Amino acid sequence: MSDPTGRKPRNIPGSVRPLAPNLTRVAWRESDRFIPRRIVRPLLSFMRTDRAPAAAMTVAAVVAFVWANTPWHAAYFALWTTPVLLHIGTHVTIDLTLRSAVNDAGMALFFLLIGVELKTEIARGHLRRPRDALLPAVGAIGGMVVPALCYFALNTGGAGERGWGVPMATDVAFALGIVALLGARISRPARAFLLALAIVDDIGGILIIALFYTKHFHALWLIGLAAAIVVAIVLRQADVQSLVPYIALGALAWLSLDEAGVEPAIVGVVFGMLAPLDPLHSPGDFRTTVAALANRADRMVHSDPPRAEDAAFALVSLDNFVTQSTAPSRRLELRLSLWVNLAILPLFALANAGVRLAGLALDRRIFLGVVLGLVAGKVAGIVSFTSGVRKPLRWHLPGSMTNRELVGVGTSAGVGFSVSLFIAFLAFDQQSLVASASLGVLTGSAISGLASIAFGALFVRRPRAVSPG
Repeated sequence: MSDPTGRKPRNIPGSVRPLAPNLTRVAWRESDRFIPRRIVRPLLSFMRTDRAPAAAMTVAAVVAFVWANTPWHAAYFALWTTPVLLHIGTHVTIDLTLRSAVNDAGMALFFLLIGVELKTEIARGHLRRPRDALLPAVGAIGGMVVPALCYFALNTGGAGERGWGVPMATDVAFALGIVALLGARISRPARAFLLALAIVDDIGGILIIALFYTKHFHALWLIGLAAAIVVAIVLRQADVQSLVPYIALGALAWLSLDEAGVEPAIVGVVFGMLAPLDPLHSPGDFRTTVAALANRADRMVHSDPPRAEDAAFALVSLDNFVTQSTAPSRRLELRLSLWVNLAILPLFALANAGVRLAGLALDRRIFLGVVLGLVAGKVAGIVSFTSGVRKPLRWHLPGSMTNRELVGVGTSAGVGFSVSLFIAFLAFDQQSLVASASLGVLTGSAISGLASIAFGALFVRRPRAVSPG
């Protein structure tokens, strides 16, 4: 290989000679053809925005609701009651329906992603400094307490009394999707406030599920959970970077919680919090090591005769080094986020939003309690608790965030959806009660979402550009 003058290139330390000089061909996805240019690349760009998960879940929920109310409704309910069995020898280890498999196994991956985000925010994000987290934490507590009280006021002593946790949850994906739709009308401090509030809300929701929605309890199985966690910690201390053993231990922990009678999906939070935030290799060594490994592979390929096995080994070492230069927590986020947001959560919506209205014995107290809690209780609790501590403690809203934005944040937090539906299925055994609560979640979330968009468009002013000088 030579330059136009005919001179051979110098072997500059740290430089990497190309293994494949002819790089003029591009992948189909990156080509200038009509489908990649007009459909594939715009769709991929949209999938990486905050609006995509909310849009996907909305479409799935509408499909489920319409399907459940058509002449083909029997196929919908038959699909989600399909048995899912796992046998080990003659022992039935797992006995679920397709819906409960989505709810328990799929939501475990959702909670795994939540656990990673929680750890990142606590260690390095919006919850790093207690002062930054206190005000949204107080707002989140208000956003859980007041909706529960609204629901409880209508259902005390009734069949739906156990469902007080349903209107307490906030759907992070929907809330952030609504804020993304409002664009520049919502300031960055308000977005950070909503994210911190939603994180604390998630912590509260996880604790509520673990403490109050356990139907039967067998403490002996917690030994399996403890063993899985201890081994995971030992592997982490030994700098084991492969995700395979952690996946196996997570499956063991999930099964142990399921047999113990505790909602198994929350095991995802535990393993998400265990994911290391720092990579095995320092970023400062990245360029030098990559160049050395690539040059080694290049020398093996161009030796006489070519040493293909040694070159392959060098490339495998290069691939491992690049992988281990990214923190395991970040790798989990990158691998899970699209699957969770655009597959698992929409599938969850498809499985749980199909409420058939014909013949529904609607429990009005449950329905109204959930709607009232989500629509009015959320915004009232967040605004009142936040405002109530600001003056006596001399706390301030972050940055340029306004009181109107605080109301908008409270309104968007009223979209409970995924976690609220999840708690509804845990709270009730009777299908009519589950359907009443689910219909309340769908109605309350829709009203809150539309109200948040309307309030933001009408009453939250777009920040003015500051003119120079």
